Amino acid sequence: MTNAFDRALQKATGGYPVDTMIVTKNVDGEPEVSMFVLDADNQLLHVSYDPEGGIMFKIDQLDDLLFSRQLLE
Repeated sequence: MTNAFDRALQKATGGYPVDTMIVTKNVDGEPEVSMFVLDADNQLLHVSYDPEGGIMFKIDQLDDLLFSRQLLE
């Protein structure tokens, strides 16, 4: 069962590890710092950090959630 879960997780992240910061390119081709995180319900979140200090949580089943620096302070 764990092996199947690990394979599904690897497929969902595109092979990137969970809970490790990665640098990729966004849709505009600019560098983006992000990471994949599992929440308490094993839902996979793709957390991205923008240059202005905002954080975006990307969830497959829901619309993206965006928190600006002002909301986080």
